[in-house]
Amino acid sequence: LLDAMSKSAPRWYPLLALLAFTGMRIGEATALRWCDIDTVTSTIRVRRSIDRGHVDTTKTNTKRRAPLLPTLAAILNDHRRRLDYEGLPTAGDAWLFPSQVAFHKGKPMHKKALRKPLLVALEAAGLEGHLTPHGLRRTFNDLMRQVSSGEVVRSIMGHVTERMTEHYSHVRSEEKADAVARI
Repeated sequence: LLDAMSKSAPRWYPLLALLAFTGMRIGEATALRWCDIDTVTSTIRVRRSIDRGHVDTTKTNTKRRAPLLPTLAAILNDHRRRLDYEGLPTAGDAWLFPSQVAFHKGKPMHKKALRKPLLVALEAAGLEGHLTPHGLRRTFNDLMRQVSSGEVVRSIMGHVTERMTEHYSHVRSEEKADAVARI
């Protein structure tokens, strides 16, 4: 899907990659500023969210750090170069994903802006079904849960309780079979 997005809707690829590699909520991702990207510690500071057009604290009123993988760092560097080329600010408090809509230019991107590009990417990838940014969060949660402890998953996802992490989980048949086979 990421490959299809990079070809079919390249402008949206950095946001999709960020969601896929971090499991962030779409409101958190669209509220990121360039100063939240810490290349020294290879982390992304998640400190705010956008809900109904208003920038506020995260859904759980907590701050956290998400790992910044080298692949994602390279994608964001390319994104920064493209924004620089377009004359948009890319330092300090500038939005990581600014709106490209004329009357909103320079403001944060609306969280619904990714819907159509996702449909285009799904079609380009030859995938059927429906995918939302929140679906990427659920997928990330499931994959993280399979390779790490609940504490680590909650820390990255921003879940306050184990119950919330479970709420996002979908245990696949293969996962059940693998667990039984290991007994």
